[in-house]
Amino acid sequence: MSDSAPTKVGAGLLICCEGSCLLLRRSEASGNPGTWGLPGGNADAADAGDLLDTAMREAREELGQLPAGLQVLGQVLTRRGKALQKRYTVFVAAIPGSSRAGYSPQLNDEHTDWRWTDLAHAAALAGGTHPLLHAANAAAAAAASAAAEAAEPGADNGAAPEPHHGHHGHGHAHGSPADAMAAELTAGAVAAAGPPPADMVLHPVVRILFGGGHAEALAAMLPPSVGSPVKAAQPPSS
Repeated sequence: MSDSAPTKVGAGLLICCEGSCLLLRRSEASGNPGTWGLPGGNADAADAGDLLDTAMREAREELGQLPAGLQVLGQVLTRRGKALQKRYTVFVAAIPGSSRAGYSPQLNDEHTDWRWTDLAHAAALAGGTHPLLHAANAAAAAAASAAAEAAEPGADNGAAPEPHHGHHGHGHAHGSPADAMAAELTAGAVAAAGPPPADMVLHPVVRILFGGGHAEALAAMLPPSVGSPVKAAQPPSS
């Protein structure tokens, strides 16, 4: 890939509240019509390179007004296109529940509908892991790895452990206890939220955000009180 500037630069807002995020259904006048995406759009010369200004300007144009009490928590860069030339920065934001209760966007012609979508649904539709379960899954993997090492012959008597064969790197093997726990945690979050809406097709940026390896970054930004019920991140009982 050449070192030339990306052909498209844009930004948008992932607005979260009490375990859900605000998604908008794109109209026929927009790219990827019918998909559910974020308020946002392409950078403009008037933004002077400030992508947060881009996200806020576009969101105001598409929503009419922003919810009260909106607080930006961080940002995630997504890339797509054959040469990864489309770079879209998502600013993760949160609002209090009191703001959501009385909020009704006044959509422009770029969108036809809006809804608060459970984070577990967004992750499931994108083929990813619920953002706030990522930390629990990582902890489960570490615990399973430590338990496996402790159970190896010679691990508790000072003898050298037997060598491993056929596995390299620092991850855990598919089918391990950690994988099973991760699957149960994710399934539990989706079950608690109910099945995802059958008519929802996610915009590519949202699919990348929730299914493209950004769960760790999202988990670091979203405290349980903002992103998801704490109980959803607890390991299943035995």
